[in-house]
Amino acid sequence: MFEAESIDPDIGPYTLFAPTDQAIRKSGLEKLPENEIFSIITYHVLGKKVLSKDITNDIKFYPTLQQETKYFNLPGGKPQVLGLVRSGSKVNFKDGAFDPAEGPVTVAQADFQAAKSVLHIVDKILQIPRKSTHNLGGQSKICDFGERA
Repeated sequence: MFEAESIDPDIGPYTLFAPTDQAIRKSGLEKLPENEIFSIITYHVLGKKVLSKDITNDIKFYPTLQQETKYFNLPGGKPQVLGLVRSGSKVNFKDGAFDPAEGPVTVAQADFQAAKSVLHIVDKILQIPRKSTHNLGGQSKICDFGERA
């Protein structure tokens, strides 16, 4: 498989969103380069402990450990964020997927606690937000109005 830098357990706490085996098999991760797999993994980790009881009906954005600039980043070099929101009894994500036909990522099992951290099982691989030029097929403009000077 691949080698990745370990996350220091003494620094924690962390929240890890671990996809189900089925989600991993359906994702096609094995076709991606190692550095992109590592980027996806770091997008599944929050730098704080968030239990399911902490997630409310109002969306809250949490910073992930994903900070690579090749993806869409927040101003000032801040890390990627994940939006977590409760919908009835389910916890859903607002990740980097821009496809309205794609259903939300949902926590299938929650709150597996270990030392300072917590693990939640999710039903899909989270998608890192891409820069707008990637989403537009490399085009930096959406449309032109008027004549060019």
